[in-house]
Amino acid sequence: MVVLHRRLQSAFFSWGWLLPTVLPIAQVLGRAVFSILIVSYFLWGSISLYGRKKNVERPLLGLFVALLLAFLMSVPGAEDVARAWHKWLKFLVYSMSFVFTLVALQQGQDNFERLCRTLAGMGIGLIGVLYLHLAYVLWTSAEFTPAQQLKEDNLPFLLPFLLYGLQWVEGRKYRLFLGGALLLSVLFYVVLSEGRAALLALMVALVLYGVLVVGWRLRTLLLPGTVAAIALIGMVTVVHVEAPAKEKETWTDIVDRISSGRTALWRQAFVYPPESVVTGVGMGNARYAEEALTISEGQQVRHFHNLFVDAWYETGLLGLVAMTGWLVFILTRAWRDWRKSTAEDRRQIGLLLSASAAILTAAQLGPSYASSLVSVYLMVLLAGLTVFHGKIQQTFLEPASQ
Repeated sequence: MVVLHRRLQSAFFSWGWLLPTVLPIAQVLGRAVFSILIVSYFLWGSISLYGRKKNVERPLLGLFVALLLAFLMSVPGAEDVARAWHKWLKFLVYSMSFVFTLVALQQGQDNFERLCRTLAGMGIGLIGVLYLHLAYVLWTSAEFTPAQQLKEDNLPFLLPFLLYGLQWVEGRKYRLFLGGALLLSVLFYVVLSEGRAALLALMVALVLYGVLVVGWRLRTLLLPGTVAAIALIGMVTVVHVEAPAKEKETWTDIVDRISSGRTALWRQAFVYPPESVVTGVGMGNARYAEEALTISEGQQVRHFHNLFVDAWYETGLLGLVAMTGWLVFILTRAWRDWRKSTAEDRRQIGLLLSASAAILTAAQLGPSYASSLVSVYLMVLLAGLTVFHGKIQQTFLEPASQ
């Protein structure tokens, strides 16, 4: 048993910890493939952690445990307790990607580069799979409904890694050609999908990548980036809106129409709040709040399409504070690390920040706090930022100790 455990542990920290990079492709292949991989990753990683040297700072560990406990507090008062338990266990399985990635990155200095290379490679693979899936949908479906049939959510956060990976391509002309091809293929697919959350996330990722990684000035990119974002989102809105606009619209009506009713949902969350604002209605139980989630006659959605509104409604103030504190703690110190780090570290921290910003931007309009985008992929990125923080702190302490 000891020998088997050592072999499993060695294999996990050799390559198994990179399994989350495969999950975006697995999501396109089907829910069953994704579930098998993520559960295998969780069990394998949990076994491999036993007896492995771990260096997790106490404040960060405390925030992570507080996040899990805050979400757990919403379970007992839920209308559907079984569903709430299932959602909490699912979040636990997903979010352990933070711990596994953190420990794995601490095992070797070259592991971060391996992570970047793998994400870039899987990003190229995802583009290929998505276009094959698009061809299959067009060939087999009688009616093409992009918003339902296309799967664009993971492209924005992978794009920075695709662009970063170009540094390993020899020849400047080849890098420019490949970079243009990758950018156009991602942009075309996202626009075709009519996903405004993904489109906005893509623009944020590109702007921040240019500023934080390439070194362009923000004011240089802000105006053209804003114009491009408004133009593209407006184009998608015109294509997507099915009903004609009212003759006399208020600003609220216009915003509701552009956001496909999301802003109306957010207002209704406060008009029809959960019975317990402290612990919420329970994870996964927002769908039972029919009054709050109905945006028009006969049209009801399952959640509020906003990371923080969903977290508050389902897990209450406890969950909202825990989630906000978790994100603010890691991201604010990562920003400070970026400002005071050396050129190479700055580029790598900027890469992680631009990808994280893409996820958080999309999560304000679509994916919930318990989605794979937030609870798996963002956790992997936050683990990377945590490792860089430790590296930078050690760099600043060494001269003082000497």
